[in-house]
Amino acid sequence: AIQSAEGDLPEPRSGHSAVSVGNLLYVFGGLSRTQKDCFNDVHVLDTSASPMLWTLVRVDDATSEVENLDLAPSVAAPLPRNSHTATLVFPHLKSGSASTATNDKENSMADQCDEVCDGKANSDVVNKDRVYMVVFGGGSPSTGPMNDVHILDVTAPGQCRWVATTGGKVGSTIQG
Repeated sequence: AIQSAEGDLPEPRSGHSAVSVGNLLYVFGGLSRTQKDCFNDVHVLDTSASPMLWTLVRVDDATSEVENLDLAPSVAAPLPRNSHTATLVFPHLKSGSASTATNDKENSMADQCDEVCDGKANSDVVNKDRVYMVVFGGGSPSTGPMNDVHILDVTAPGQCRWVATTGGKVGSTIQG
């Protein structure tokens, strides 16, 4: 059955990404109905509400100082895009089965994110107690293909922030 939804519905789009955190579905970017423009907005759908509720997330993209020293500085939102990927990362959770071995290197999501974030996961980029949506690549009619990486902190639904990926730069580029 089709569920009804209210609130600040996203414009029709294709090529967007979506990740789910509990009962919340985060939707980022996409190509407009006219296929001439792309979006870089973030909408969240609360699937536990009845009817379900859409909210346009006012992402904090200020580059000002962050009062909480545990958080990386906020950066501007990525360029509008479609056909990108988005992956949810919980750095504090270990991938695979639980292990009690202490001598082996722990294969955690933070270790994997550390590689993507150019060795910064244990310092100024990724706080292991938070939840992140990692966006890679995509493209738009105006820019063509992209191969950049952006991280959206989605730990607190009403306080999403794009965070620096390497050395405070907006979107590191993967060389190769």
